[in-house]
Amino acid sequence: MKCFPTYLTVVFAIIFITFFSFCTFLLLQIDNGESWHECEPDFEKISYIDRSRILRQIPDSRDRRCPRTFNSLSEADEEIKVSIIITYHNESLSTLLTTIYSIYRRTPSQYLQEIIIIDDYSEDDSTFKSLIEITCPPFNNRTLLRIQRHRQRWGLIKSRNMGALMARGNYLMFMDSHCEVNQQWLESLLHVLLSSPGSGHKMAVSPMLDNIDAETGEYKTTEASIKGGFDWNLHFHWIARDNILNPFTTFRSPTFAGGVFLISRNWFFKLKAFNTRLEVWGGESLEFSLKLWLCGGEILIVPCSRVGHIFRKEHIFKFPDNDGQGIYLRNSKIIAETWLDHYKYNFYNRKPEARNIVLNISRSEIRDFKDSLQCRSFEWYLDNVFPELRK
Repeated sequence: MKCFPTYLTVVFAIIFITFFSFCTFLLLQIDNGESWHECEPDFEKISYIDRSRILRQIPDSRDRRCPRTFNSLSEADEEIKVSIIITYHNESLSTLLTTIYSIYRRTPSQYLQEIIIIDDYSEDDSTFKSLIEITCPPFNNRTLLRIQRHRQRWGLIKSRNMGALMARGNYLMFMDSHCEVNQQWLESLLHVLLSSPGSGHKMAVSPMLDNIDAETGEYKTTEASIKGGFDWNLHFHWIARDNILNPFTTFRSPTFAGGVFLISRNWFFKLKAFNTRLEVWGGESLEFSLKLWLCGGEILIVPCSRVGHIFRKEHIFKFPDNDGQGIYLRNSKIIAETWLDHYKYNFYNRKPEARNIVLNISRSEIRDFKDSLQCRSFEWYLDNVFPELRK
């Protein structure tokens, strides 16, 4: 009888090990049914903690009232092909793999034309080499996952334009390299586009960005009580929404956050893509947001589409000549001179040092560009889109 407790301990240990092994097996299944076991040799270089993030499930952060079926998509299945464009510079391998696999696992294959990955000449090419050496899905399908590396630094802006030129889909989804998409993220965005008048051909839709802690990886739900805005320094800010009736309802936003959005390929290029006069990084989301609104389009945020995003306190890359502030200020001046009309003096009052920056852009060139797109005045934007900026 003295051995009975020992016997029970052994039995419970066997049960626990069996249960743990079964849970691990379930965890190692890709959502589309493919096994992770064939990826193990490729992933040996990744530490356990990083691997656990790549394999993890994240909480479904949608409101329970969000739709789970999308009849508008079933009627247009064959017409929807989305190219997802991701550019990176000095991103870690595990973070990039988390982004890629979350897309691969949680995006319906019938809508996914391709995932385009562009390494913008990272200082260490080991991440790029690791990506092209992986042989398990989706890396074994070079039509679905297209990876390339620049031979010199182009910057985020020009790299995104290059990805758009490479894209074969009729919709473009711009994504950062440090994201995790959630359940039915793409269906929710497409549903809004295709349910809108004119099938949303002049619209850009953006998911609600949940926060991923840069240190711990914790996934935190963002409340749909905020929208994207900016101040007269042309710095992005979250601002409170007024008169919120339903937290799951799509709403208009003055600008994007993080440059994560879906747009028709035709409309993107009709707007002449991202402004290539902007250098490296900084202001491109604001500039494109203003161009969208002022030249006949609109921006909608879709709370029922959720994408986790790491908002870092510091950049993981260096600016040319370590002049990040100078580049950002120059980009901001281009935005002010192009889009703010006489309100640009509000910017110069806050950034007087920008007055001395020389831009090789004539006023007639700016006027001709805006006339060609039949763009409205910034006064219209303040009256109809972002009246809070007047306050």
